[in-house]
Amino acid sequence: MAGTDGLRWRGAWIALWVVGWGLCVLLSLGPPVPGVAPLFPHADKLNHALAYAVLAWWAMGCFASTAGRRRTLLALLVLGAAMEWAQGAFTVDRQRDALDLVANAAGVALGTALGLAINLPAWLEARIRR
Repeated sequence: MAGTDGLRWRGAWIALWVVGWGLCVLLSLGPPVPGVAPLFPHADKLNHALAYAVLAWWAMGCFASTAGRRRTLLALLVLGAAMEWAQGAFTVDRQRDALDLVANAAGVALGTALGLAINLPAWLEARIRR
């Protein structure tokens, strides 16, 4: 696994990660997408897990220190909890759901495991440089 110190475009990868946070907030607090029906019951839990897995996986590649990674992953868990709280407090077409919070945390755990195995930004840079 390549370290983050060797990332040529570290700033760009972090900027994309921040955009991912913004998309997560927008999709969590914005109105549901009209005309999109779930493929199966509780399909939204899979969406939650995937979104937070990608954010955690990306973060594991962007931040090299163990302390930095811990703070970042804790921030993702706090984001997940804050979005669930905000859905109940500030939206009329969404509600809090404890299972969404579990899916968010599961996504962070999955993304962390993936990040320990494969540094996603470094992997992408290696493909771009070819």
